Amino acid sequence: MTGNGREEKSGSSRKSEKGQRVIKDSLFPVSLFAIYLGVLFLMSGFHVGLVVMMNKLGWNEIIQSAVPMLYWGIVAVGLTLPYFLYKMGVKKQTERITPLIEEKYDEIYEICEKGSKLLM
Repeated sequence: MTGNGREEKSGSSRKSEKGQRVIKDSLFPVSLFAIYLGVLFLMSGFHVGLVVMMNKLGWNEIIQSAVPMLYWGIVAVGLTLPYFLYKMGVKKQTERITPLIEEKYDEIYEICEKGSKLLM
């Protein structure tokens, strides 16, 4: 706490039980960053090739402006859509597995009750 009554917040660390600073696990790991960076470099190479091709073929300047915007819109959707598909898949799996887990918890509870009665 500082003198003004507000806690100091640090986005990249937190306090452990011993009061030492601990680095938090990232929701966007370095490996995923590297994959996204590589894909963006590849897509920018396609962009350059597309612009050079349109220029060489003498396409209209309006089309030469619109095609890259459409292209990068498609790239953005392609990079964003898998996250939402993943979340949807996790939700479906959770809904499918939760009843099975609850059933196993009930079985464990019954076994523990029987064991408890045997000890009494």
